Amino acid sequence: MRRRATGPRVSRSSSTEPAGRSRDVNGVTDRIDSFIESRSIGRVVIDSSMLLCYILDDEDDATMRFLSVPKRTDVTTYPIFEMTDPSAYADEHLLAHDVVFSTAASRTPGCGAGSRS
Repeated sequence: MRRRATGPRVSRSSSTEPAGRSRDVNGVTDRIDSFIESRSIGRVVIDSSMLLCYILDDEDDATMRFLSVPKRTDVTTYPIFEMTDPSAYADEHLLAHDVVFSTAASRTPGCGAGSRS
């Protein structure tokens, strides 16, 4: 059964943070680590991972550090990335641990999966 996180959303343009929330990747990952360990969770689905760029400061480095949480917690994790503009990405959207994550749009004509020549 998949659970959805609840709580206030943080917009990138927001100058104030909701109480108890942090845009610092270490604060976010520490909270996730603690949550996983306290409940003996063995599998995690990170839905809408592309939203990280709107939540975390220093998005490139922070996103990579955020996605390293499963490695530290020894938990099976499935990050889901939603590409809202397929023309902004190469045909190969993400390759991680021999699994290619692609969008439904990549299966439409002109946006096929596979390598470009």
